[in-house]
Amino acid sequence: MPTRQSTERNVRPRVLAAVLRLQRFTAQEIVSAARLENRKQAYAQLQGLQKEGYISGETMAAEQPNRPPTLYQIEPEKIAEIAKKVASYGVLPVDNSPTARDAALTRAREMLTDVERNLSTMKPTTLNRTQLEQMSSVLEKSGKQLDEADIELDTARIESSDDSDATREISQTVLRLQESRETIRGLEKALRLRHSVIWIKTVADEWSSDTPNSVQWARKLLKPSEGSLSTELVLDLLSPGFHNHELMPAILASQAIRTNDLDLISLCLMRLSKEASTWWRYNLVNTEFLQGRFEEVYKKWRDIYIEVAQKASCPIDKERALGIFAYEPKEMKQDKLLPLFKKYEVSIVSPYTLKFLTLNEEVIRPLLVDPVSEARNEAGPLTSTVALTHAGASGPLWVLYAYGPLTAAIRQWPGAPPLRVAASVDCLRPEEIDVPKIANALRHEKGVVVLEKRSMRDHRTFRADVETALGEVDEIASFAGV
Repeated sequence: MPTRQSTERNVRPRVLAAVLRLQRFTAQEIVSAARLENRKQAYAQLQGLQKEGYISGETMAAEQPNRPPTLYQIEPEKIAEIAKKVASYGVLPVDNSPTARDAALTRAREMLTDVERNLSTMKPTTLNRTQLEQMSSVLEKSGKQLDEADIELDTARIESSDDSDATREISQTVLRLQESRETIRGLEKALRLRHSVIWIKTVADEWSSDTPNSVQWARKLLKPSEGSLSTELVLDLLSPGFHNHELMPAILASQAIRTNDLDLISLCLMRLSKEASTWWRYNLVNTEFLQGRFEEVYKKWRDIYIEVAQKASCPIDKERALGIFAYEPKEMKQDKLLPLFKKYEVSIVSPYTLKFLTLNEEVIRPLLVDPVSEARNEAGPLTSTVALTHAGASGPLWVLYAYGPLTAAIRQWPGAPPLRVAASVDCLRPEEIDVPKIANALRHEKGVVVLEKRSMRDHRTFRADVETALGEVDEIASFAGV
């Protein structure tokens, strides 16, 4: 069996020869060119070469998934020294006059490196209007560079033999090109979204009850920033509001919700209507919750909930026994839950999907009522709602998983996921449920279990049974039934 030292001696010459040949490369390209077993082996060698000053590495943005995180480059002043080392190992040096295949592949890689470097610095959500225009130009140029790189790769394919190593190197570069195209598509979408955020904010800042409610006013406001064609497209979108002064701000708020920009949504919901309606204020409370303003929301919750609950179909039944508990998800085991399902109607809300209950799963995501449908007097629970997404949309603040009878009530409620659950539980016994306790448990990655039974005189039985199944729990509320 070869020793680690002999293995390193065997690997290093191949890596040095590959570095000398490629000049610019990723770890995966070194794996292919040097015939290594995996990236781990490549990283160990590359780290050593960096310490010795033979190569340098540039870390790319981590927010772009599935791309090589580091691009390496040989230090020009070290090329002669590396060539001598390669020769001393008995490895044939690289031909100074590369073949047509190598030349085309090198040109493709250099263009890709430039594109990847430019894309890694782009963050559309922080750009102003001038910077957006500059970024649009960079994306257009990057797209043309990728087209040129694609042509070079076609040349490399034509000029290459049936050598499997050559084919593998081309395939790795093709993957990089495809990933860069995906990145450009994502950035173009983010660019359009940021553009929408800027013009909606401009309109919201300029809007007042004294603002002329006319196409002429809107065209005058938008044309300097949007240009003639874009302005007419925007006006076509806003046209339903021009006959109704109260509808215009609703349309702007509706468009704000579709940008998924929480700050812009708050601005439009607060600023564009002096006497905000029930659903507008309910939207605002839930937006603030998603922004992390939890204590402010809890102070407002009871008043707005009572108003909204009048429009919701709440299954209130004070004759039924009810137990609500927060539990640690890691304590949940399928076999221990079976006795609970036999004895009670069980509903579970979890921060993680439960594989043994996926057939009855309800995925709970943020939903806001569309202000346009509300302004037209059409809104009700989950009537014309808009689903929110966000760049950092993960965790229980943005997605939960529900199982059991409670899912029907949850569907009745828009809002942030923890508040949708809290509202549906609150419906079971209005003004008797600790809503902040439910919401806080869920956002801290605990689960909530709700047990119901037609008749049970001693509500303490709930806790004994649920702790047998789930271990130690935190009781949120429990009520005996008639």
